[in-house]
Amino acid sequence: MNDTSFGRLQSAIARCWQVSDFHSNHWRSKGVANGWVPAAPGIGQERYACSASDVHVMGESWGPQFEAIGLTPGDVAVFTIPVSFMCAGLSALEGARIHRLVPLATGIASKQMILGFLADQRAAYLYGIESFLLQLASEAKASDRLTELRGHLKGIQSVGSSRHLIDTMRDVFGAEVFEVYGCTQAAAKIATTCRLGVETGTVHFHDEHLHIETRDPETGTAVTEGRANIVISTTYRQASPVIRYDMKDSVEVVPAGACPCGDPRPGYRPGTVARTDSMMKIRGMNVWPQVIERLLLAHAGVAEFRGEATRRQDGSDELLLRIRPNPGTGNLDDMVHALTDQVRRETLIRPRILIDNDIPDSAGDYKVRRWQDRRKET
Repeated sequence: MNDTSFGRLQSAIARCWQVSDFHSNHWRSKGVANGWVPAAPGIGQERYACSASDVHVMGESWGPQFEAIGLTPGDVAVFTIPVSFMCAGLSALEGARIHRLVPLATGIASKQMILGFLADQRAAYLYGIESFLLQLASEAKASDRLTELRGHLKGIQSVGSSRHLIDTMRDVFGAEVFEVYGCTQAAAKIATTCRLGVETGTVHFHDEHLHIETRDPETGTAVTEGRANIVISTTYRQASPVIRYDMKDSVEVVPAGACPCGDPRPGYRPGTVARTDSMMKIRGMNVWPQVIERLLLAHAGVAEFRGEATRRQDGSDELLLRIRPNPGTGNLDDMVHALTDQVRRETLIRPRILIDNDIPDSAGDYKVRRWQDRRKET
């Protein structure tokens, strides 16, 4: 990454060793060399404060994505995220202010209300997590305003992307997808998609305010291509800086200068973000919840679901999926049979799927907790 960012990181680490005997003694006992800090994840539910300067930097970091999409002053931007005194909502509103967009932060609004905003305000930009965007598209297909939702969106920015999301957003809204990568710990955007979009472009890292490392998931050594974990240091932040924070996210790194867009910065291949700490081992197989989530929410008959890793009476592992069907879905037995086969092909595990009409709607929930590992309770 750039020399200025690395210089700030070195200075921050040096201050840690100077002012904290407790931490320096702890690091030495673990074999860490003087003047360095090991990468580490967060612990429990974390909260990060922001100074006015922090919020301004956070807002500026939205610029490259807005520019890549082609947004101009006065464009209406719909952010399907909650706004609070924490990071995500503040950075979105500040980004819109700096770049002179008209923001609509929908918070806990219903899907129908959000579709109304998109159509009535002729929105040019839509932001959301992948699963919610797919649910929004499903709601749009069932509405009588489909023609009003097309023709004015310049781009859809998604936290995560997949082939199904790309095709669905193009089919329903007539817009291209641009993936973004960020987190509460960084506050500023870590990576955004170039002007080529997610099909042929790269999600490029932004090191203007962050120091970003890409490390081999097994050895921890620095890598410039292939699968790697992301480690960040937020040396710009005044209120809640983090040093060598291990995101526990792995990506397929694209080397510097390899993207056909001409941007010399490295990045990662769109759609390759995977949580290294969310994988579940079921019957000896590695099961990634996000793979099953994409598969289920892509089905027109699935309104919402919950997943569990549990145990049968004989003590063996079981993958249990509870599904709330969309109203008007046809033969539920046929749907369950089809989804069972699809999940088995993807994971090599045959799930048990139950219909559960009591699963609550996730409208307004930015990050829905859909998975539980109940084997720890038995």
